Amino acid sequence: MKIVNFLDFETSSNTMAIVPEKMEDQRIGSRVLETNDEFVVPTAPLDIIKKSCHMFGSSFEGRREGAIQLIGVTRKHPILIDYHLSICFFPTTSPKSPNCFWISPLHVFHHEEFENFSTNVIFQNYQQLIVPISRNSFENQLYKATLLYNRYGQNIERIEKKTQLYRLNALEHKTPYLFSHKSKSIF
Repeated sequence: MKIVNFLDFETSSNTMAIVPEKMEDQRIGSRVLETNDEFVVPTAPLDIIKKSCHMFGSSFEGRREGAIQLIGVTRKHPILIDYHLSICFFPTTSPKSPNCFWISPLHVFHHEEFENFSTNVIFQNYQQLIVPISRNSFENQLYKATLLYNRYGQNIERIEKKTQLYRLNALEHKTPYLFSHKSKSIF
């Protein structure tokens, strides 16, 4: 499988999942699933998520605090990296666990129970991934991430509507412009 340098990799709206993978030197790296590609980054999934937060002007802790404020989660916080680019992930276990997968809820098409308390995730491009958590736990994480994404979007809409109303009100109170037109005859 292709290996991509950590410094060269950036999460995007095409990133579906970041999965822990043991490297040859026994360190934890990441297998990255994108809509049209799959490769390995020799860095732990949490470090990739943290770098992505920094790239978009925040810290992992800041994004975590945002999730707490917006949806009141207490553990396994979904991380909204960038709303406008649709980059959002949820962890399958504690983010500090070396077994934590990061899944983009925006790419999940379907999921179903699989053997040994696992979940088979089917992405929008019909690629499948077996995730080692129960279907109920997966659904709970998917719900929290979707709620976070939607709540953020609702806040943006609310603010945009207020801004539009303010602009309209400001325009309504202006006195009309009077135009005078001096006409010169060309004949």
